[in-house]
Amino acid sequence: MSNHFKKYALLLIAGVVICSMSCKKDSKDDGGEGSGFVIEAKNVINGNDDIVTVKAIMETDDDLYDLATGKYKNGGFKITLPTPLNNKYLLGVEEDLEEGVTVSDPNAKIGGVSYISGYDKNNHEIDLFQCLGVASNGYWYIFYTYVDRDVAITGSYTYEDDELYETGVYDMALKKGWNVTYCMIEMIDYYTCNYIMTTEKPSNIDFNWYSRYWEYLDLPAANLRDKHFGKIYFPMNP
Repeated sequence: MSNHFKKYALLLIAGVVICSMSCKKDSKDDGGEGSGFVIEAKNVINGNDDIVTVKAIMETDDDLYDLATGKYKNGGFKITLPTPLNNKYLLGVEEDLEEGVTVSDPNAKIGGVSYISGYDKNNHEIDLFQCLGVASNGYWYIFYTYVDRDVAITGSYTYEDDELYETGVYDMALKKGWNVTYCMIEMIDYYTCNYIMTTEKPSNIDFNWYSRYWEYLDLPAANLRDKHFGKIYFPMNP
């Protein structure tokens, strides 16, 4: 799979954002505070009372962009992602594909939310949020992906070197605009992981939003191979 596409999917998984809402409240919004795709989180688990503002951030190789900003109040937040997403945020989805993974439209472009951060009254970043669900064999994460046209990304691959043995499965039917995508990582041991990315919501998984979510994960404190996964890690401490 392309390295930058993985980065959008996995930067979140590294150390970003969490709350306990029904993640089902994400929806298209035709009005209100900006027209776009609404992310609403309620009853954030482990929320920090010093948080004032929440920002959805997109990270590229060149810069950081604030895609959306909202207030943190009553243990939650609501932000509206812009629609359409400016072309400057988008990259070609077909670059650097792993063998075995295909894209239905080679001209499709993709972007997305890399992470969601909480800021205090002085605009200092003090927290990170993620919506996740616990499975018997790993963790499911929700993230938000934008594509400029309908596109399918499918297939599977295996990657192995001296530092990592990784398998990946993609089953993604992305629609033009914002999409909710589900990513599961199963850490077998320090060097071995299985990876699933899909647009199909997993059954029998309860998703909740958390603040400082890494405190809840029973995972090895491993730094995965940087050049392949991007800056992906599973921090055990804030």
